[in-house]
Amino acid sequence: MEVREAIGPVLELIERGDADTAARDFMENIAVGPGAWEMMSQEERGSLAALAHTFAGEQLDPAWAELDLDALGGISFPVLFTQGDQSPPFFSKVTAQLAESIRNAEVRTLPGAGHVPHLTHPAEYLAIISRFVGG
Repeated sequence: MEVREAIGPVLELIERGDADTAARDFMENIAVGPGAWEMMSQEERGSLAALAHTFAGEQLDPAWAELDLDALGGISFPVLFTQGDQSPPFFSKVTAQLAESIRNAEVRTLPGAGHVPHLTHPAEYLAIISRFVGG
């Protein structure tokens, strides 16, 4: 599923004025996965819903997803990208492009995790970060 396909229904909900459902749909079907909304505090849910119109506005910018890959080639320090293997495929495509553009980049994939592995798989995420920093 490509970005526009995945995000389209969320944007439609925002346009109809249903920011709460849009935020829930985004978290459950794009960012984290089923059950994510119920794991969030009321404050986190409210923050996401309050930012829904900002998110929709970003999506209207035709250049929102443009990356200056050449500029990234100048990075000389080690960089770690993490991702979950349950994220929508477009996330891993972006991660791969970024990693290919940076000389000292590594990509680590967390099995069973979605777009925010640091929230859903904190112990595994911490282990990956610790190995990277310690190495």
